Amino acid sequence: MKTRIAALGIALVLSFALNSCVVFRLGSIANEVFLGEPDYALAGEALPSFIKVSEIQRAASPNDQDAAVTLASLYLLYGTSYLEGEAFFLPYEDYEQRETLIARARALYARSYDLLSPFIEKKTPGLFSLDFQLGPDATDEAVRRAVSAMKPFKKGDAPLLYYCSAAIFAGFASNPLDFKNASRMAAAFTLLERALALDPGYSNGAIQELAFQIYLSLPADLGGSKEKAMEAYEQALRASGGKSAGLYVNYALSISAPEGDAAGFEEYLSKALAIPLDDRSDPRLLISLAQRKAAYYLKHSDEYVF
Repeated sequence: MKTRIAALGIALVLSFALNSCVVFRLGSIANEVFLGEPDYALAGEALPSFIKVSEIQRAASPNDQDAAVTLASLYLLYGTSYLEGEAFFLPYEDYEQRETLIARARALYARSYDLLSPFIEKKTPGLFSLDFQLGPDATDEAVRRAVSAMKPFKKGDAPLLYYCSAAIFAGFASNPLDFKNASRMAAAFTLLERALALDPGYSNGAIQELAFQIYLSLPADLGGSKEKAMEAYEQALRASGGKSAGLYVNYALSISAPEGDAAGFEEYLSKALAIPLDDRSDPRLLISLAQRKAAYYLKHSDEYVF
């Protein structure tokens, strides 16, 4: 079982952490000025202060679900885009620095889970301790109970479900040998699917983007499905109005590269780079972060497409 989890982790790391440009979005509760910042470096310098302010706000209202979701989203953004993001660009010989950044990111994913899981456990006691698998032939009673446990959640809970599942997936991608977190994968998948059902267009298709990668990364017996992945891609494309640079980068890496489609790889990365940063209503920070990776992948395309 541990060997299987490790093997799955390698696959998920390749598509979810290293070769992708997943950016966990702050959503409607975030400061629009922050998301509208086109300079990713400037935003990165300000983000730690923004996080500390959110921690103070969270401490003042420990039972406020929205405050917890806001803080968890900031942890995830900083971990995926700035800590693991910077580690990605470091040369191989800077191994120790890279591992330090990744370890810091992993700690933030754990913090995010610890923040959000109590709100989920309150409505679904014992969900994360259930031992169950997902898949087309799954009939286990634990699966039925886990899916049934999602019923108390409403549309307003979609951000909570999304970020909690994202924290588990990010932690697994970063360290698949963390068996405690790995045991939560089926629960994370269940949370993601419930979030999709409750608010499929949340934050311009953010949940659909995550679903696109997860459906592609996992095998069928754990809930993976290329058909569902492509459906999620189309939904995310519509919800974002074609302005999600990260979605195009993910497509290039998850679809074009594995198929050896060099032309498609270049096409989708070029689409990401072609999105202008002059519309203040767009999440320009997310576009800027994704375009940075798109430019790198385009320059090093021979390392990713065979």
